[in-house]
Amino acid sequence: DEDIASIEKLLNEYEGYVSSSEIQGTKPEAYGDYGRTASLVVRIKQENLDAFLQSTGNLCEVTYKNISTDDVTTQYFDTQSRLKVYQTQYDRIIELIAKAENIEDLITLEAELTRITYEIESLTTDIKRWDNLISYSTVTINITEKNTLSNISSNNSFFGKIAEGFLS
Repeated sequence: DEDIASIEKLLNEYEGYVSSSEIQGTKPEAYGDYGRTASLVVRIKQENLDAFLQSTGNLCEVTYKNISTDDVTTQYFDTQSRLKVYQTQYDRIIELIAKAENIEDLITLEAELTRITYEIESLTTDIKRWDNLISYSTVTINITEKNTLSNISSNNSFFGKIAEGFLS
């Protein structure tokens, strides 16, 4: 509970937010209870990533760390180029619609205009999504609650009392 609260405090400090969160299990109350696990997917402003990772590493024992990137540069510039082509086509079709003299041409041009509008919206959405992905880094944090024996009460059975005495 304290670790999650500390992570949420760090998210506020480093301009981040929780994208998704999942907590499973129960607090360990008897010997052999596994405890809880939590999985958080957080988004951190790109320029604050290193400081956030350093701060979270100071909160607990890090047992696994993996850093990876996805280079979308080629896709990004290709999408921008395709968007410019579609915008040029869009402008030309608008001009042709204004000059259309018969209904068949108008219907054909409007159908093409609808298709091009869909492509423009789709490519614009891709660019906005990449801009968002570039602005924020995604960090997945998995927390496993340690089963500390000093915090676990034994049952009142004979063997429970023996185990408690042994552990003490």
